[in-house]
Amino acid sequence: MNPVLTEKQLGVKFDIAIKGLENNDGEPLMNLAALLHYVGLATDEPHLFLLSDVFGELGHHVNTFYPLQATPIPLTKEQLPHYQQLYRTAKEESLKAIKELRVEVCEKDNPNHTALVRNLGSLLKHSHELRAKRDSVLRSQPPMPGMRGGEE
Repeated sequence: MNPVLTEKQLGVKFDIAIKGLENNDGEPLMNLAALLHYVGLATDEPHLFLLSDVFGELGHHVNTFYPLQATPIPLTKEQLPHYQQLYRTAKEESLKAIKELRVEVCEKDNPNHTALVRNLGSLLKHSHELRAKRDSVLRSQPPMPGMRGGEE
């Protein structure tokens, strides 16, 4: 039986996702997540489901957080540097983890599960930080005109 994708083809998809994240776009990560889910189903490799879930979540949170700090309408001048630093750190650490995961999945016959778990944990940590900070900013905003806010 032929593999769904060769390691080289999967590596190209990882490279596209890495380039997307470098350009502040989480969409390629979400596309890679969908592909990894499919490959996981076809090859019965359970670690690909974990990668799929984490990549999809990270891509979503990058897409919802980046516009918040790139066009800082709800952020004060005092908050902006903190949020930019948070995003930069999350992005750099996530890129490092994704590159290491690429090596484990695409270049090794048997991935090192300790490395997989360590890198997935790093990605989840940064994904959750972005989501929590975004939610915090949005909760601190006054209600939008026409929306009921709290008590009447």
